[in-house]
Amino acid sequence: MKGTKLKESPRPSLYLYNKCISLEKVLDFFISGGIQKTSNEKRLAFLAQIDFWDWELDNLIDAIEGYEERSKAWRTPEQLHAEIQRKGFCVKHNKIEDVKYTRRSRNNWGVPDRVVEPRQDLKRVVDKWHTLLDACERRLLIKAERAESYAALNASVQSDLSKYRKSYDPHQPVKTDQSSED
Repeated sequence: MKGTKLKESPRPSLYLYNKCISLEKVLDFFISGGIQKTSNEKRLAFLAQIDFWDWELDNLIDAIEGYEERSKAWRTPEQLHAEIQRKGFCVKHNKIEDVKYTRRSRNNWGVPDRVVEPRQDLKRVVDKWHTLLDACERRLLIKAERAESYAALNASVQSDLSKYRKSYDPHQPVKTDQSSED
């Protein structure tokens, strides 16, 4: 007898979802208001660490963009077994059979086997990233005209954060400004 169906839709990858939430909380910290001097201090700290946070976001984007390909390895017990064998691991036959049994049980209860990448959560993170970049440009960086006068003195000056911006559509692969130049 089949059990009551619980869910019909796929669930997001818990690992990637948690990575999105963690980075989103960090961005919320840097974005958060409060006393003006405290807000500026947080944003200055962000600017000092921007390459690290940009790297974190790029890693998250890469993990989400590569998820579909990686997930093919475990879609069916046969694909899982083939991938393990391809890597040279010799596993006990009953362990693959356990996977088949578990998947049949999940299907009987309507628990989705399909796990997907959390694209909407990534979109929210990218949107907050841009909100933070906008706040830093507006409140902390000197205007472009003034930056040009420093550049004329051979000083290295950035008057905007455009090189850190990401273009994102949750229905299309993510492009970073840096990767589109390569």
